[in-house]
Amino acid sequence: MRVLTCIAGVSLCLLCGCAGARQEVSADRSSRNTASVCFSEDGVTCSGRGVHYFYSSVMISSPGTYTISGKNDHARIIVNSEEEGDVHLVLENTGLSAEEGPVITVENSQRTIITVPDGTSSVLGTHGKDESGEDAVIYSVDDLRIDGSGKLTLQGTNQDPISAEDLDIQNTELCLIHSEE
Repeated sequence: MRVLTCIAGVSLCLLCGCAGARQEVSADRSSRNTASVCFSEDGVTCSGRGVHYFYSSVMISSPGTYTISGKNDHARIIVNSEEEGDVHLVLENTGLSAEEGPVITVENSQRTIITVPDGTSSVLGTHGKDESGEDAVIYSVDDLRIDGSGKLTLQGTNQDPISAEDLDIQNTELCLIHSEE
């Protein structure tokens, strides 16, 4: 059985009990660090500081703005920044999925912001739990904000779409596709 739910970010915020008024995209392009990450079926290409990769897994270790693009069916983005400052992920027509566990995992960050720019559409999906038992498409132990006026689709089988300590969704068109095995 497949369930499709599309909800505007502001409406989802009201349903989730998130506080905050409608705001514009919070992209702080003046961050100390900027980098780009381009996924392909052959792997990952990264340029800039604070980002490293191993096969199709990307580790972000510093605050800054990271533009994420491309497609890959075995992708993972792990944010683990002990430095003070926001980690800002800008999804530009990105299509990523993981066989197990979250596509985006925030292990440590003062705040992580995921922006879906106007006119773009990104899809993130996962198919099962990882070794820690986490099965959300996006998982964060710290503050997480999703903004931008683009479209973000989260797909999962028996998964929660987002699991976050403190979640704030602004303006984004969020589509949730949940299918049961």
